[in-house]
Amino acid sequence: MGGPKTTMEVATEEKLSVSLVSEMIDAVEAEGNVCRDDSSAAIAGGGSGTGVEVRWWPNSFVGYVWDGQE
Repeated sequence: MGGPKTTMEVATEEKLSVSLVSEMIDAVEAEGNVCRDDSSAAIAGGGSGTGVEVRWWPNSFVGYVWDGQE
C-alpha cells in the first residue's frame, strides 16, 4: 500500500468500483491485514455521508507476538 489510503484512493488506483473495494477492505480488515484510523484521525469532508473518510494502513503487527519483555 505504501502508506495510508482511503477507500476512494484504493478504488481509483486499482480501477475498481468503490463498493467492491469497500467489501474487499472489510474482508482484509477482518483478517487483520489492515488497520483503520480512529474517528479523531479521520479525514474531514469525506464522501461517505458521515463527513469523514477513513484511512487504511497496512498492519505491520501481523504475526507479532509480544513476549512481555521490554
